[in-house]
Amino acid sequence: MKSLIKRSNILRVNENRVLYSEGQVPTDCIVVIKGCLELYKHIQGIQIKVDQNRKLIGLNECLNALKLQYNVRTTKQTQIIVINRETLLKFEPFLKKEKIKHYSIEQNDIKREVEWHKIKKSKQLCKLGIIDEVYTEISNKRKQQRIRTNSYY
Repeated sequence: MKSLIKRSNILRVNENRVLYSEGQVPTDCIVVIKGCLELYKHIQGIQIKVDQNRKLIGLNECLNALKLQYNVRTTKQTQIIVINRETLLKFEPFLKKEKIKHYSIEQNDIKREVEWHKIKKSKQLCKLGIIDEVYTEISNKRKQQRIRTNSYY
């Protein structure tokens, strides 16, 4: 997972707590954010999703989107990880492009899509302080409802 994160794009937060990535957002990726947002905006191909408490945040997958800027302001310190879909496909062969294309990734869908890795690596990721709230919620949800069999792991 460390190599996955190293090959991913880390978006930064400037002094006004506005998210940016050298002015542009990479396409063809899944983005996961830890933190709270003050406002969010739907932009061509990228949509920021928050729950009612505005704590769980995910972005729709960018399939054919242009490189765009985020228009987001955080209410507190925020971590953002952009995981390229190619890297995900190399990392876990059973995730096929055909499967991902049919998804309109909502808050729950983005959790399920990367659940295969979060279950095994949740302790390691919590040590890194990366999206640990999402991992905890996924682990609890998995106990209630099985999405994949153990043969996938």
